[in-house]
Formats: sequence, structure tokens, C-alpha cells
Amino acid sequence: LTLTENGGGTKVSTTRNVLYGTISASIKTVGAAGVVTAFITMGKVFFLSLWPLVMFEAVELTPPGPVSGVKDEIDIEWTTSNTSSWDSNWFWEGDVGNYDHGATHRAANTDEQYHVYTIDWSPSELSWALDGKTVRTIQKAKQTDQRFPQTPSRVQFSVWPAGISSSPQGVSFASGGKRWVSALEEFTDSTDPDVVLG
Repeated sequence: LTLTENGGGTKVSTTRNVLYGTISASIKTVGAAGVVTAFITMGKVFFLSLWPLVMFEAVELTPPGPVSGVKDEIDIEWTTSNTSSWDSNWFWEGDVGNYDHGATHRAANTDEQYHVYTIDWSPSELSWALDGKTVRTIQKAKQTDQRFPQTPSRVQFSVWPAGISSSPQGVSFASGGKRWVSALEEFTDSTDPDVVLG
């Protein structure tokens, strides 16, 4: 994935949608101040049919049917140069609430070794796992007004620089107080074939 100061980051997205299921990815993070590594699901506006969707299976969603929410999101993110933790988070229709949907979890050497991260999503429950062990579970019934991700979503992987002027408001938490060039310099001499500088 390409990462540049002026061009921003890279997002890779599935072309088909998932509505519930188990989604796993083996990931090694960037692990540099000012760089966010992300593995998420992101919902869009669709017309929902009554049958369940199978992960990555093409299903045409056409009216009639209720319109789903916008920007339902399930996140796994690494937002600082701390390579011993990761964050789980979720949003319903883009509502961030009081920014109280997130949690932080332990993981060793996320920038040096691959870990398997899993999102297990059902109509009533959402869980996050690390290397096969569940670390967090939320239940729809326990959420305010049962607000819960329920939109057909694309699975996305991305890296993006949080410490540049074009970053959205509120992402300075990931910059770690370093200038962008400091994060870039950490990769200048990298021999890692997974690191590409544009």
C-alpha cells in the first residue's frame, strides 16, 4: 500500500458486500507515528432484501425493501507508533455517540509479525478476536435504542497519514506529536518488501 505525505494513503476495498459473517485478516502494521493502519467494514446506502448475504458473494440488492443505514462501520485500527496494542470500534449510521464505542487491546510486535484479526458479526452480536481468541463482544440488545451495525458493507484495508493538513478533524490523536517527515524517515531505509513509498 502506498503512503505519501501529499497524496495521503491507500484504501483497498472489496467490490462485493458482506452482511454478517466472520471476516479474518493476517496483518502486519506500519507502526509509525502519524500513520493509521486499518481493517474495517464500511456500510453504504442499499435497499435490503430479506435474505442473508454470504461474504463476498454477489447479490443484487434492488427495491422493494427498506433502505438501510449509512456509514455503519466496524473497525480494527492501529493509530499510533505503539506496536503492542490495537483498537476495536463500531459506529451506527455514522453516529459516533460520545466516542465511547472503542476499546484498546494488547498484541505484541504488530509491526514485526503477522497477527490474525477477526470480526465476527451477527444480527445480534459483534465480536473481535486476535489470533483466534475473542477479546471483546457487544450485543445489539444492550446498545442505546439497539443501535448496531446492520448495513451491507465492504471490507476495507488502508494506511493513511493522520498528521497531514488534509486529514479529517479529530485524527490528530494518531500523530503522536511527531512531524510527518519523522514517520517517513523511519521507512526510508526499509528493506521490507511490504513497504512501498510513492
